[in-house]
Amino acid sequence: YFIIVINLQMLGFALAMTVIFGTMVEDFSSPLSTMGTLLYWVCGESHLGPLISVSPFFAVLFFVAFTVVFRFISTNMFLATQLNTFAALVGECDIQVAKKEAEAKMGMKQV
Repeated sequence: YFIIVINLQMLGFALAMTVIFGTMVEDFSSPLSTMGTLLYWVCGESHLGPLISVSPFFAVLFFVAFTVVFRFISTNMFLATQLNTFAALVGECDIQVAKKEAEAKMGMKQV
């Protein structure tokens, strides 16, 4: 489900930025090319010069909003999901090991 949420967020930003900047900036001329540019932004490579020349307010607004949503919120959600799954698996393994140790101790005491 996490991939669906990320894709919907990316699509929302891509459509909004295509509508605002699409006629003036080539990298935002279609939703697909906008999504490619936004993926570059996620990786840390961003060139705001063309956007700022079109609309400084919206360029900064979208860049900050996109950075906050994807770099901080989505990354933390992804890591939290991974750590939760890891903790659940390790917890199950620890419980099974503890049960085996308890059974071994109980079996030794009965003998």
